[in-house]
Amino acid sequence: MELLLCIDVGGFFANGTEQVILLTVHVGANPLYGFYVAAPVYTVAIGMIRKQYPEMLGNITHLPLYLPGYDLCQDGGDHVGECFADFYLRHSAAVDRKNVYIILASPECTNQVLALGDLSRELDLPFLIR
Repeated sequence: MELLLCIDVGGFFANGTEQVILLTVHVGANPLYGFYVAAPVYTVAIGMIRKQYPEMLGNITHLPLYLPGYDLCQDGGDHVGECFADFYLRHSAAVDRKNVYIILASPECTNQVLALGDLSRELDLPFLIR
């Protein structure tokens, strides 16, 4: 499995002053694309990004959100929005600051991608899919 992460930073993260959070949302533990398969890929990718771009993205962190119990794609699509919205509302003071840049990602199935895509559009968050 290969993860390609392309971010046009354009000086936005100059001198590593911004906090970048790659927020991945995982619903269920499907053996093909669920939490235990997908989350470690992002952890490894973040480690590589920190080493390769220490000046610009040395402060990037991976924050996985996991909602267990819904291993089918259809079920995940029904619950991914509430999982992310619950986190965002509970932590809005921490994540809604000018020096915090959130990148939302979903390694999951199409139903989950569509639901998170709608939320990312409304919140004006960059959204990565695998």
